Amino acid sequence: MPKRWTVYSPLVLLPTGSLSSDAWKQVLGQAPPAVVEELWKGVLRAIARVGGEKVTHLAINHPIPGSAEDENIIRAPSHLRVLFGNFGPAISAERWALGPGSVVGPVEGGEGEPIGEKDFNEAFWVRTKQNGIFQSWAPRWTMFSRGNVTEKARVLHFGAASSWLGAVGGGDGEIREEVQIAVDLYAGIGYFTLSYLSQGYAVLAWEINPFSIEGLRRGAVANGFEVLVVKGVSDWEAVRKVVEKRGVVIFAEDNSGAWERVREGVKALEGSGGAVAGRWKVRHVNLGLLPSSRMGWGIGGRFLGEGEGGWMHVHENIKEGGEEEKERGGEIVEVVREAVDVEREGKEGREWGRRE
Repeated sequence: MPKRWTVYSPLVLLPTGSLSSDAWKQVLGQAPPAVVEELWKGVLRAIARVGGEKVTHLAINHPIPGSAEDENIIRAPSHLRVLFGNFGPAISAERWALGPGSVVGPVEGGEGEPIGEKDFNEAFWVRTKQNGIFQSWAPRWTMFSRGNVTEKARVLHFGAASSWLGAVGGGDGEIREEVQIAVDLYAGIGYFTLSYLSQGYAVLAWEINPFSIEGLRRGAVANGFEVLVVKGVSDWEAVRKVVEKRGVVIFAEDNSGAWERVREGVKALEGSGGAVAGRWKVRHVNLGLLPSSRMGWGIGGRFLGEGEGGWMHVHENIKEGGEEEKERGGEIVEVVREAVDVEREGKEGREWGRRE
C-alpha cells in the first residue's frame, strides 16, 4: 500500500500510480469481489485510526490531461479510479452535452434533462479547508488540485479590495463607493474565486461544468458569501445586489462572450436607474485553466481595458527558465496589450470605465 494519502472528508484519495504494480494487478484481478471489498474496508479502518476522522470512500487520483491534444475544459476527472464507496450514479454523455443552461425537459437530439438538482443531491460530495477557506466538490465529476494551495495563498496576499478603494460622484451629487471586482473566467469549484471573495472583492465568474458550478455555490455559502447562479437571460438587478454585497455571480455559460455579457448588464442597469458605470472596477482577471488559458487572454485584456490599473493571473504549462517561458510571456503580453488598447480607444470601452 502507498505510504501517503490525502483525506478529503470522508474520502481517502491515494496518489497517482498507486496499486499499479504487477503484483497488485494479479491480486485484484484474481481475488473474489467480496474479498477485495473487505480489503478496502480494512484500509479505511486503518486510515481512520491514524487520522482520527471517519472515512467511508476510497479512490486513486489521476491528473488532469496535460496537453492541448487531450484537453478537458470542464475539468472532469475522467480517469478517477474508484475503489470503494458509492460516488453517485452515472450520467450519460448526451446529458453532459446539454450543458449547464436553463433548459428544462427533454431536448431534441439529447437524452433527458440537463444536469441539475436531482443529480447534485445523488452525487457524493467532499470538502476541505485551505487557507481558512472551505471548498466543496463532487470527486466523480470535478477536479481538485491540492498542489495549488500556495498559489491560492499568493492570491490571498496579493492585495485586498480595500487597497484600491475610491469613491465616485453620482449624477445626483452623492458620493458612492467603488466596488472592486475580480473576474474569474475559469472558476471551477472556486479555487481562486473564494480567495478573491475573502479579500473583499465581488466576483463575476464563468463556468460550464454543472457540478463545478454547484461546488462553487456550496463553497460560497459555507464561507458566508452571497451567491447567484445565472442561467440564460440575466436579472441584472439581482446581479447588482449580489455584486454590491461583494458576493459572487456565477454565469453558467461559455466565457467567450463574457465581456459583452457584462457590458450588456452595465447598460441595462444604467437604463433602470441603478447605474454602476464608473463604480464597478475590474481589478483582477483570473485565467486558471491548464494546460493553457490562451482562449481567455484577449477576453481578460478587454476587462482590464478601462485603464485604471489591474492584474491578470495567467496559468500556462511551460518549461521554467527557458526560451519557451520568455516567448510565451511575450506572446501573452502582446495579446493582452492589444485587447486593452482596443477597449481604451473604443467608445464602448470608455463607457464601461467612465467616471460620473
